[in-house]
Amino acid sequence: MITYNVQITIDRPAAEIFPSLADIAHFPNWMGGSTTQATSDGPMRVGYRYRYKTDEGDFEMEVTDLEPGRSVSTRTLSGPFDWEGTFRVTDDGDAASRVVSSGRIGLGGIKRLAEPFMGGEVRSREQAELARLKVLVEGSAG
Repeated sequence: MITYNVQITIDRPAAEIFPSLADIAHFPNWMGGSTTQATSDGPMRVGYRYRYKTDEGDFEMEVTDLEPGRSVSTRTLSGPFDWEGTFRVTDDGDAASRVVSSGRIGLGGIKRLAEPFMGGEVRSREQAELARLKVLVEGSAG
């Protein structure tokens, strides 16, 4: 199992950051190379499902936990690997917020042998996503 836990400070209040974490329409702007399509109606909520296409493949995702304004957790229902993740945002004082991305990825079959060697790459990619989120949110606020 590959685990990751990366964070970044963004110079905006959590209320300005959370919409980018809880609306799949924002994901392609900062997750890099992704497209999304809702398969559930309405706003994001527990049980909400969507398709998420990345360079690694196509995933069917489900929201497993949602604390509006604070965190959202998802898991794969189908895709090239098992993935569970959480984005959490907390005000850090002086109009800044900390965003934490944590999760775990499980590869199947023979690919499981590569897991010990992939952790660094996964953490690096997750950190790069948060850096793009920072640029997006700080650049669009105001």
